[in-house]
Amino acid sequence: MATDDKRRAHRYDVDLAAEVRIGKRVIPARTKNLSETGVCLESPMAFQEGGILDVNLILTVDGIEDVSTPPLELGASVVWSTPGNDRAHISGLEFSGIDAEKAGVLKGYLALLRD
Repeated sequence: MATDDKRRAHRYDVDLAAEVRIGKRVIPARTKNLSETGVCLESPMAFQEGGILDVNLILTVDGIEDVSTPPLELGASVVWSTPGNDRAHISGLEFSGIDAEKAGVLKGYLALLRD
């Protein structure tokens, strides 16, 4: 289901496993919503606003992961970050430097969520 706000891309509420890579560290995360231009993540770590991250999204359909499909690896910058519940942190990330192939995969996945 798409959220209705004034962003330039529709955001879809979706709970996916994700990993955030900062240098050699890998931080587990969950998506709260996803669009063609960014993602909202919940993680155990606060990310610095303006920071550049590598995000791996584990794309699933009806909660089922296709093991033959590798995670979607995207670069992103941290637009905002705030404390969440139970020691979690919520961060809004904007994707950057997405090549045409990855943009197509993301767009195709979001089309599945629309149906």
